[in-house]
Amino acid sequence: MGKKNRREGPKAPRRHGSVEQHQREGKILYAPMQRIGRLHQSSWVHTRLPDQLPAALLITNLDRELALNAIRRVAHSFQGEFKSGEDLDFTLSGIAAMPEVLAGRVIDGLCSAQGASEALEPLLLFDDLPGREGWLRRLGQGVQLDAWNQLTGTVAKTLWHQSQEATDTRWARVLFQVATGQHRVPDEHFRWLTQYPDEGDQALVRPFIRASEINENPLHDYSARDRWTESFWVQCLKRTPCGNVLRHASQAPSMAVSRAQVLGVLRKLSELALSTATTSRPDARHCASFGLVAYALNVLVELFGIGAAQGILGRLGLRAIFEAFATMKYLTTQDNPALWEAYREYGQGQAKLAMLKADEFVDPPSFVSPELLEELAFEDKAPHFLQINLGHWANLDLRKLSETSGCKEEYDRIYPWTSAFVHANWAGVRAASVSICGNPLHRLHTVIQPAGNALGDVIDEAGNLVDGMFSCLAKLYSVALPSLAVGDHAAADARR
Repeated sequence: MGKKNRREGPKAPRRHGSVEQHQREGKILYAPMQRIGRLHQSSWVHTRLPDQLPAALLITNLDRELALNAIRRVAHSFQGEFKSGEDLDFTLSGIAAMPEVLAGRVIDGLCSAQGASEALEPLLLFDDLPGREGWLRRLGQGVQLDAWNQLTGTVAKTLWHQSQEATDTRWARVLFQVATGQHRVPDEHFRWLTQYPDEGDQALVRPFIRASEINENPLHDYSARDRWTESFWVQCLKRTPCGNVLRHASQAPSMAVSRAQVLGVLRKLSELALSTATTSRPDARHCASFGLVAYALNVLVELFGIGAAQGILGRLGLRAIFEAFATMKYLTTQDNPALWEAYREYGQGQAKLAMLKADEFVDPPSFVSPELLEELAFEDKAPHFLQINLGHWANLDLRKLSETSGCKEEYDRIYPWTSAFVHANWAGVRAASVSICGNPLHRLHTVIQPAGNALGDVIDEAGNLVDGMFSCLAKLYSVALPSLAVGDHAAADARR
């Protein structure tokens, strides 16, 4: 079964906390940060990055030390300029809002570094750039043909808010706030900022910078910034083409088991079913146990179709096999004649319901024949003696069924993600059919992937579940079937 075939060793460290850290209210699990009242969210990508382009362009296009020193000189020149009730912000919208003399001092100071004028030229690509006239006077009229590529490179390096280049860019804004006296910090932190990146443990300094930069004045009007940043992203989208889509790496099939092997097991199962039958009368226990295993094996055979195990149908097939596995586990664990009968009769009732519904259509569904539904519904008794159960045959949902039968771990392992594809919720749709544009200027927007995305192969997991069903069958009828589980993970890894 899955448990015995899983890799041994310590679990990988948690990256995003645990389910237990969420607080449940009704059917909603709230993340820890959602419990903090009056929390204002601010986006680096959507809002703050475009407004901090001057620093980003210098840091990504000049020698790092040269760029940081240029920014340091500008911040130093602004000591004593802050007046209560006014903001001095080292951003495009902030510089545009400064008195002309101060704005000119910022622009002149930045452009004085060697190569800075060329590095800042992409700013002139935008006619609605905040304070454009001030930048135009210092940068000149011309924009090189490579300006869009230069801007693309800058955004690519700073899009991730924790990258070194993004942290350097954010440092520039924090340093300016501290130098002007708008933001007061302890002496140690002051040394971290003024002597960055040579002072202090950078594992502490970098998070401090990012946490400080995200803090903004709640009384300040940022509407001009918001208009500019939205315009920036719209222009980037309209004026540059999409790039190659960014793909997630997907696990290659291990090929530890083949379609021919599964078909061989199916033939063996058929022989065992005949040899263990004791009557030709309907036998709910015998028919259901062998039938469930055959159903899972048939799904597994279909998963060997070209690309199926790595696509949407692969997840639907794995979910179907898991439900067969959980049902088999529960029935075997309880091994109650009444439950075996309830399982069989419930299925017949569902066939009767489908048949009656189909009869209501002038043009009935073409994917199932009325004759088949009638055969299934009335196999054991006449129609007027067959009830239709609109609930669950065991009066349990799949979670409770799994807990009762001891397969909650498999439930947690398979059910949540495969359900996304069964129910076509956004996570499943996004994973299977939508990709990320590779042009950084398009803000990681999504694009439809015509051929679909390759997802992880499900054969290994399906084989483990089917093996678990073999164990149930062995317990019920003392029969053995060859294992389909991967088992030797080292050998499987070597094939990948």
